[in-house]
Amino acid sequence: MPSLTLAAFTQLAGWQTLQGDGVTPSAQIAVAEDLVGDTPSGDHRSLTLAYTAASLDHIARRPLAALDLDDYDELRLVLRGDRSSAPAFYLELRLGSVALPIGAPGNTWHRRVPVGGGAGWDVVRFSLADLPAAVRGAVTVAQLHCIDAGQGYSVAIDEALAVRPSMLADLEQALLARLHERTSLGGTPVPAELVSAGGPWPATTPCIAIVPMDVRNLAERSIGSAQRCDFVADGYRVRPAPTAFEAAYAIEAVAADRIDQGALMDFLLREIAPRGALRVAAHPWSIETQTPPTYEYNPHLDPAPRQRLYCRVYAWQDHDAPSSVQPVLGVVNHIDWKESGHG
Repeated sequence: MPSLTLAAFTQLAGWQTLQGDGVTPSAQIAVAEDLVGDTPSGDHRSLTLAYTAASLDHIARRPLAALDLDDYDELRLVLRGDRSSAPAFYLELRLGSVALPIGAPGNTWHRRVPVGGGAGWDVVRFSLADLPAAVRGAVTVAQLHCIDAGQGYSVAIDEALAVRPSMLADLEQALLARLHERTSLGGTPVPAELVSAGGPWPATTPCIAIVPMDVRNLAERSIGSAQRCDFVADGYRVRPAPTAFEAAYAIEAVAADRIDQGALMDFLLREIAPRGALRVAAHPWSIETQTPPTYEYNPHLDPAPRQRLYCRVYAWQDHDAPSSVQPVLGVVNHIDWKESGHG
C-alpha cells in the first residue's frame, strides 16, 4: 500500500502533555478535538494542540502501537497553525521506540515543523531515510516538542500519513477510496475495482470499474523549483521539483440492467465534477472530466459502445530523493519551505 493513514495522531485519547523532564504532567499544553471546522480531509475532525507562552521545552507525546514504517519513505502531516514558523521554528517532531527511545544515544532523529500561520492548511513532509532502523521498524512514540515559546500558539492536525511516493499507485488508491462502496443498489454497497491495463474485466456485478487509459508528460507544467525540506537544528535537505503528468481514466458503471447502470452513473456524475480536486496522499491534484478518445467508438470493434465517464488527473512524480542535509550559514530571515502547487 503506497500510503497508510495514522489515525492515532488525530485521536484525542492517548495524548500526554509533559514538562521537559518527560515525566511531570504539563498544564501548559492543552489537547482538544475540533468536530466542527472544515478540514482538507473533509471529515470535519481535527486535533488541536495549544501551547502557552510558558511551554518552552514542554512535550505533547503520543504513544503508538509498535508502528512499522520500514515500507514507507516519509511522514506527512496536514497542519494548520496560528503562528508562522517563517521567522524561526517553534515546534519539533521526534520519534522513538522501545529499543531506541527519544534522546537515547544513536537516536538523534528530529524534524523542525514548518507551519505557515493564518487560515490555510499545510502539507508537511518528513523523510524517514535517516530514521534509525531500530526506530523505523517499530515506532512506539511520537513527540511534538516546544522549542520556542516566545508567544503562545496552537497547531491543528487534520491528517497523518506514512507514504511511499508512487505517482500512479497513489492516484489509483485515491480514486478507489473516492468511489469504493460510496453508493448502494438495493441496500448493498457497490465496490469499485481497478482494471489492470490490458487485463481481464472485473467478475463482480454490479461494480464501478476504473480503467487506466493514457499517461503523458506535461513539460509545460513541470516548471517548479527545488524546495527546502527536512529542517533540523543545523540544516535542511533540498527536494528536487516534481515532474508533471496527465493520467487518463475511464470509469464505467457495471450492472446487470440499465436501471442500475443509470443509478451508478448518477453517482459518478455527482462524485466527479467537470473540474475538481482529488486528494492524493494528502495533496490536492486537479481532476477533470473529458471527451472520450475516438478509438472508444470504433463500430467495427464495439458495435454497442459502453457508457463511460472519462477523466484526467494532473499528477506529479518525485524523481529523486531529497539531497543530504545542507548546513545553514548565517542568519535566515525567511524560510522558503512551502511545497510547489500541485495541481
